[in-house]
Amino acid sequence: IFYVSWKLQGPMHEVSVVTSIVDAVIDELSKYNVASVNSVTILVGVLTNLGEEQMKFAYEIVTRGTILE
Repeated sequence: IFYVSWKLQGPMHEVSVVTSIVDAVIDELSKYNVASVNSVTILVGVLTNLGEEQMKFAYEIVTRGTILE
């Protein structure tokens, strides 16, 4: 288990946020001999104004063809 955190710099669309998270997770996974990923848990604070359903949808799209799919 590892944690990725960042500070949002102004307004970001859910797809941009998810893309940043997925890129960070894949970058971290590349350091290890990982064959598959069972789950990714993202905790979203209430002050981020990010939509849960939009985040889920973006995750499905962004992870297509990756180890996170």
